[in-house]
Amino acid sequence: MNHNLTQINEDWTAKDTASDGIYAINLLQNNIYDVVITDIKMPTMDGIELSKYLYKNQPQTPIIIISGYDEFEYARAAVKLNVFDYILKPLRDEELSAALSTISLRRDYPDTDSIKSIERNKNTLVSQIQEYLQLHFREGLSLTILADIFNITPSYLSTIFHKEIGEPYSKYLLRMRMETAKAILSNPNYKVQDVALDVGFSSSKHFGSVFKSYYGISPGEFKNNTNINR
Repeated sequence: MNHNLTQINEDWTAKDTASDGIYAINLLQNNIYDVVITDIKMPTMDGIELSKYLYKNQPQTPIIIISGYDEFEYARAAVKLNVFDYILKPLRDEELSAALSTISLRRDYPDTDSIKSIERNKNTLVSQIQEYLQLHFREGLSLTILADIFNITPSYLSTIFHKEIGEPYSKYLLRMRMETAKAILSNPNYKVQDVALDVGFSSSKHFGSVFKSYYGISPGEFKNNTNINR
């Protein structure tokens, strides 16, 4: 794992690092940390044992476990120990950053500047996604594909998108395609099948079905009504 947390999340720095669980406990006996990030597999003492120590002696300290073991027993043990998050390898910086940001927002005495910084980062990311969609919405990008393009997890993208925009990603994308289609259909020089292709539908039949479901009128009817009223 990258020990320079500032590169992962600018609101966090790694005060200390430990090569094994025993050394980690020595540090914990003399320090209070805002969060402890531990691997499941470590020499002399594993991450679950370290979490047990924290649960007993510093229950207020959030724990993030990183593991290559996608097994129920490990996850169940982590839940019993009030582990804040359980992240599977290969570790993606964005997943760790998201967990750290959530911890920042849940502190008992949060740093106002830190929270503002987190929110600014989210706003910037969502703005970049919106700008990208303006250029590529015709490609009908799935949430997973878009998340991969921005190097974040689909769940994180879904969460911040819904929070910042106020609607789910799928609904937002559909609205962009439908509103664009409606604007193009107002031009008498365009045929319905051309409009379907222009907004990312490979089938004009499918486009017609989606358009009618969205507006309550078929593309052809909308086009005819628009031309009549000109």
